[in-house]
Amino acid sequence: MPFRLQHPQVAVQLPLRELHAVLVPLAALQLDQPVLSGWSYGPLVFLDSMEKFTLPVGVALFQSSYANEYGLTLAASVICTTPIILIFLIFSRQIVRGIMEGAVKS
Repeated sequence: MPFRLQHPQVAVQLPLRELHAVLVPLAALQLDQPVLSGWSYGPLVFLDSMEKFTLPVGVALFQSSYANEYGLTLAASVICTTPIILIFLIFSRQIVRGIMEGAVKS
């Protein structure tokens, strides 16, 4: 009689262990999705005045449940991302050099 038929628990445990090793990391990636999708609205719970809102929250406020102002939303997004892009363009050599120096094993 084959070994698997004599000991059925071994035949069941091995594929479940392999399945567990594959599915748990994939499921962990999906658990982050509600956190990441609601990230820009999280500060609305803690901030009490509009002066304290962060830029992503301010951009998100251009959208409402009744109408979407795509022009205003895109203009606000461009205004918010322009300083970040300029800083990257100015310091791109230093950023790339730092990444390369950190990647080289000595």
